[in-house]
Amino acid sequence: MTPAQKKSTGQKVECVALFADLRDFSHWSLEATSEQVATVVKMTYERLLKLKQAYFIDFYKPLGDGFLAVWEPDRHGSMPNALKAALVTAFNLHKEYHYFRKTVSFRTPPGFGVGIACGEVTKVRADLPGERLDTDYVGYPMNCAARLQTLAGPFGVTLDAAGVAMAQANSHLILDDTDASREFVLNAPNEDDMIYARRHVKGVLDTDLNGFQYVTWPEMQQRLWMTDGRIAAPPSMLARRASDRSAY
Repeated sequence: MTPAQKKSTGQKVECVALFADLRDFSHWSLEATSEQVATVVKMTYERLLKLKQAYFIDFYKPLGDGFLAVWEPDRHGSMPNALKAALVTAFNLHKEYHYFRKTVSFRTPPGFGVGIACGEVTKVRADLPGERLDTDYVGYPMNCAARLQTLAGPFGVTLDAAGVAMAQANSHLILDDTDASREFVLNAPNEDDMIYARRHVKGVLDTDLNGFQYVTWPEMQQRLWMTDGRIAAPPSMLARRASDRSAY
């Protein structure tokens, strides 16, 4: 078969998708020096490669000030195991970024926001004449994770409705730990969170817009980053909240 005769291949697979993005990076980069921007981007790539090895990420894609990571259940034994790996990855990313900020002398973006979604996607490989393209993953969970991460503030993690149900059904594996300092907790969005989500998040099913939750790591939240990771609404949003509530 010649290169011109090659066809794209696709396979339906279950996966856990994670999108991580540095909050306020674009605005921060306008005032930062090129060396400072390069330092933060290099840190992101270095942490991604370290996390890939530690938590067996099946697929990853650097995205400048963030990245995409995917776990398939075949390698991890089950979808709950894959979700656990994604959550541990997210919070270790937060932990390492907290300590990174202490090693530099300049102001940095306030932290990563992370979105995680679970479900069926299509694993695609497109071979084109003269080009060899990498494997990619496409489908609703990828879009959902990307959109939900916009609802995560610095050091925040948002989880889609399918992930929430999976975590609740397998809490002993995904949330609990024999060491209480490693327990994760699900937190439902409050009224202000929901107003913000309905105004700003598009392309997400109502099931996920109404059913997403925040995940926290209380031990590290209390000791290090001192926030539950909810998105910080802009001042203009705060001024409109009272009138917005009547619309919902």
